Amino acid sequence: MEKNILLEKIFLEKKPDNILLFSENSIETIRIICEVINKIKLTNFQYFHTKVKLFVAESFGEGQAIEDYKITREKWDKVLDMFLMDLDSSISINLINELSENKINLIFNDSKNLNKDILNNLHYENFLEISDLESFSIISTPFVENEDEGIKIESGDIKKEYNTDKFSHGYISFYEKHFETIKNVKNVLEIGVSEGSLNYLKDRFPHANIHGVDIVDKTNLNSERIKTYICNQENREDLYNFIESCNVEFDVIIDDGGHTMKQQQTSLGVLFNKVSDGGLYIIENIHTSRLENLGTITNEDIITTLDMLFNFNYTKKIVSNHITDDEKNYINNNIKSINIWSENSEYNLGATSIIQKNGNFESEIFGNKIEKITKSFDIGITTFSLRFDFIEKLLNKIKDLTIKNRIILCINGEKDGDFNLEYRKKILNLCLNHENVYPIFYIETRGLSKLWNTLIVNSVSENILIMNDDVELETDDVFNSVFNHINSSEYYGLTKINGTFSYFVCSKKFIDSLGYFDERLLGFGEEDGDITHRIIQIHNKEVQNISSNGIRNIVSDIRHDYIKPGIGKYSLFNREFMFSQKYENREDGIRGMFDYPCVRILDNLNCYPYENFFMENKNKL
Repeated sequence: MEKNILLEKIFLEKKPDNILLFSENSIETIRIICEVINKIKLTNFQYFHTKVKLFVAESFGEGQAIEDYKITREKWDKVLDMFLMDLDSSISINLINELSENKINLIFNDSKNLNKDILNNLHYENFLEISDLESFSIISTPFVENEDEGIKIESGDIKKEYNTDKFSHGYISFYEKHFETIKNVKNVLEIGVSEGSLNYLKDRFPHANIHGVDIVDKTNLNSERIKTYICNQENREDLYNFIESCNVEFDVIIDDGGHTMKQQQTSLGVLFNKVSDGGLYIIENIHTSRLENLGTITNEDIITTLDMLFNFNYTKKIVSNHITDDEKNYINNNIKSINIWSENSEYNLGATSIIQKNGNFESEIFGNKIEKITKSFDIGITTFSLRFDFIEKLLNKIKDLTIKNRIILCINGEKDGDFNLEYRKKILNLCLNHENVYPIFYIETRGLSKLWNTLIVNSVSENILIMNDDVELETDDVFNSVFNHINSSEYYGLTKINGTFSYFVCSKKFIDSLGYFDERLLGFGEEDGDITHRIIQIHNKEVQNISSNGIRNIVSDIRHDYIKPGIGKYSLFNREFMFSQKYENREDGIRGMFDYPCVRILDNLNCYPYENFFMENKNKL
């Protein structure tokens, strides 16, 4: 049997994730192993997510050898992690055990001078001499990756080709997490087809019929279980005719069509009710929502597809002028979840999404068990030196009420950084007397927007209850009310309590999507009106409000004399910035919390552009 076939059988049987190769300048051996692993990962979907580690133990000398290894490692970086070790070093052997978590699945020996005593110091399952496998170098066709052409595998008489950018964009690994949760897939639809993508879907769902629609004739791609149709995805009549001629429900729909907002949103509106219960509706390349120069966004669009999906995750409502009211109602009532993935945190490169429909589609892994995850919250409080008595009383009351939530204390600074060191000692001692209280100091005076954003960014929980220090607590009712509210279907990400922003709860993800509080408001006041205007403008709804007993705002007038007052205790600077620079009075504007309708004329700023990247990737550290 040819060596590559033997090697494939070994890998398919063992599914190794930690491989050790004892080598003597065996670049060719490494290449063959990498090719076989790559082929299996693309054709065996249970093995696709396995992150393989290949340890190459070599007696390195001077010259070209180590450079050749580095080049090889870079080439195969997307397939596996390759570690180059010095075979003559005991440190390397210890490091191999550590990185493999003491579990080497396969050891290949391609070294004629291997000291077998080394094996006594390794934790491994299988050992194989390369010399025992005849014609090992039979694999001669190199791995080819081309971002424009997709990914191809060739090996002797075996040829497998998936000529699709789903791989180069990284979509497949994201999809597999969701594909693995459903089985008995009978019908799959792709909008905008290519030979590579149709063949991939045919192989991925071996018992399903694959349907493809495209604006041009692709019937030359028809084959057993693959049938294509001519259809313009932004033309409702075309979509209706396709539905009538096809007359099936789809377990998976993938929109890889024209990528304009109208095409994506129209297709979703018409086709979502043809998704089977529990099925998936995928909209690919939604990064076009962030690339205005492509022509995918027009003045006709009131919202981009990406923002439409983000908006639904917080409001549970679809907003689109390309979807009818009846279609919106159906979608709103039948979406189970929306997951969005992108190659970067700006969502302007390789972004895709999966919308799962409600229902009881059988799950291959999880069955029909659905666990409810309750959401907790942190507490954030702002204070400053003149109001130590307020914060001391508030923290003591929280302690008396046996509230165990994490408390983040944001302490504002003084003019020109002249911080009161005696006050600093008092604050630190106060925190030491309370469990789970974490102080954050600003040495110089900063605006309330900055303080609120600091609390949100530093919250470990997804949600945070923010309150001023001049708050009087009588019972724990507000904490119970907040907990119940954030675990309800009504909560979308920002809710004030008893009609005031003196205490409000917000979601980190919602604020990151909406935009943080404007830190150009250097003083105090107008932050609530500014964020309210933004929510009405983007989401077309008022800020949510809940009522709670046992809490009241004292509304203290204590403030620093060096802050110029505008209306009452609030900063003149903030007032002037808002209504002389950021907004103008216009009858066609939004009133919200303002005295009169206003239109924003100054752009909002993205104060924390990488916070979402941190939230999504912190567990990978």
